[in-house]
Amino acid sequence: MMSARPVSFPGFSIACGPDDPPASAAARVTKASGSNLNAVGRFLPGPKRRLFEACYAGMRVVDDFVDDGFLALPEDDRAVRRDAAHAAVTGWVDRSRAALGGGDWRAVAGREDDPLLAAGMTPLYDALAQAAALGGPGALAWDRLGQAMHRDIDE
Repeated sequence: MMSARPVSFPGFSIACGPDDPPASAAARVTKASGSNLNAVGRFLPGPKRRLFEACYAGMRVVDDFVDDGFLALPEDDRAVRRDAAHAAVTGWVDRSRAALGGGDWRAVAGREDDPLLAAGMTPLYDALAQAAALGGPGALAWDRLGQAMHRDIDE
């Protein structure tokens, strides 16, 4: 449990709860995104659909965090929260890599006040770990998206 109060990013939320079952949480986030990819994903067989939803949901959340939680802030507020936003994206990459690799993503060090964890990211990391155990993708896409998110944060 986190002891520090998370840095506030008022425009950011996740469309699942921290105690939701992993596959349900990933499906809920994917559906809530409104993307056409949700419709495409429904045609995949069960295990591939769960892998797709886990990957898409995790990536959608970090992108929403940067776009809606950070970049939507007034310039002065962004300056104050920039380090926390960078730390959140770094934590997201590191935890995603651990989940994809079959490791314990909870063992990844990071800030106690991580806004992604505070918003309910836990079941999405679990969904990624469960889906990747069936033969998931490598971590390159997460690394590249993390790099893009850091560039966006730096504006």
